[in-house]
Amino acid sequence: MANQPNIVMIVFDHQLYYRHGADGGAQIRRPCFDAFKQEATLFENAFSVCPLCGPARRSMLDGLYPHKHGQVRNEMMPMGEETYYDCLRRAGYDAYYIGKWHAGQGTAQSLGCKGFSPEGYGNPYTLDDYRAYCRERGFDSPKALVEFSESAREYFKEGEVADLAGYPYLYTYTFGTLQTPSDTHECFYLANRACEQIERLAKQEDGRPFALRVDFWGPHHPYFPTQEYLDLYDESEIGMYGSFTDDLHDKPPVYRYEEGYSLARDHEMIIPNPLPEARWKKMLRYAYAQNSMCDAAAGRIIDALKRHGLLENTVVIWMADHGDALGSHGGHLDKNCYLSEEMIRIPLLVRAPGAGCGAVSAANVSNLDIPATIADYCGERFRTEIDAQSLRPYLEDAGSAGREYFVSVSHGHFQRHIARAVCAGRYRYIYNKNMTEELYDLETDPYELHNLCNDPAYADIKKRLQEKLDCWRKEYRDREL
Repeated sequence: MANQPNIVMIVFDHQLYYRHGADGGAQIRRPCFDAFKQEATLFENAFSVCPLCGPARRSMLDGLYPHKHGQVRNEMMPMGEETYYDCLRRAGYDAYYIGKWHAGQGTAQSLGCKGFSPEGYGNPYTLDDYRAYCRERGFDSPKALVEFSESAREYFKEGEVADLAGYPYLYTYTFGTLQTPSDTHECFYLANRACEQIERLAKQEDGRPFALRVDFWGPHHPYFPTQEYLDLYDESEIGMYGSFTDDLHDKPPVYRYEEGYSLARDHEMIIPNPLPEARWKKMLRYAYAQNSMCDAAAGRIIDALKRHGLLENTVVIWMADHGDALGSHGGHLDKNCYLSEEMIRIPLLVRAPGAGCGAVSAANVSNLDIPATIADYCGERFRTEIDAQSLRPYLEDAGSAGREYFVSVSHGHFQRHIARAVCAGRYRYIYNKNMTEELYDLETDPYELHNLCNDPAYADIKKRLQEKLDCWRKEYRDREL
């Protein structure tokens, strides 16, 4: 047991795509993530199994594609299949989970984890533990000045100072400034609780390995950074995203669905985007600032592992469940069931004892692979068949080729839709059931502005990727196409 590594997972929700700022505008500052690259392996071709919280987070527990575990949308389906927590339990680990759950009925504590996680999506500011945290530090209830909102739900009113503990859930398209200290924000609350737990674990003398998972609600909307992080960005230096002016003429209809009330008419996106550029730059500034806040919070967890001498014998997995469409393809505010690059590509850093530092792997991997990786390092196996592959071979040899391609899936979000994306290096093929297919050359068209599906010059490439999808369907028993 003494040789088993500890396992720490840091999971972001809805992280903005790394190409924001790539065309000369102000880039999102993620200094802690960038620094940790020197101590870990960066997976530059990491994809979300499904760009929607419920299905992705369930797959991140059981290593199964959504069409197999059954939670294909955000409804909270019963948990029944084996998860990596079963492997950890058999291997003698103490398991801790704090933060957002949104992976099925119950909570992480239903799986035997210590810690706290509300049912469903939840609101961290309503937790009893959060109220205790504020009392311990002398903080007032968290309050945010609502600068502007694009939410059709009319949850917040512009100009009000909202008490964030007064709402049952928080996921509206709202932008504002947190008026209470940065440590009242959910990301620092979770990071500080994680650091306290790490300190307690460092003092344990029983030698039991531990697994600690910290799931942030952010950098998801509503965007309520503090002024400290807003000051990192100047609106005049923020450029418009590369596909903001996409007219969607060659895209399937799912790209036109939009919930933002100023951006759509009867949920049909208005093209060109009706909001002025100045308004968009303000929104991007708040989103960038919240991404930087979450980065700083995660950095505290890494620092705590180092401070208490635990990093060397710890597998650290730092990733997101899926991406954020903010500003892309005509100016969306949120995700839907399309499988664009902004939605399915995710950050993924893994550090493991004995693995190389500062390495970069080009392997096609996914957050689907996390359960197999954890089982591998804790010395156990799933007792049932799973779809995941362990990342350990790539950590021990970053040059390992691995999968020829990976398939991300969608079963819908605001509306039902079946889609499959074949991620195969330079080219991306997307099957949309009963709708336009998509094919992109990401080398010459990184923002997916030119759908090549009907271009005869790319017929052979399209056929090859369709054949890969057919093979994947047979291997993974996908009967929904």
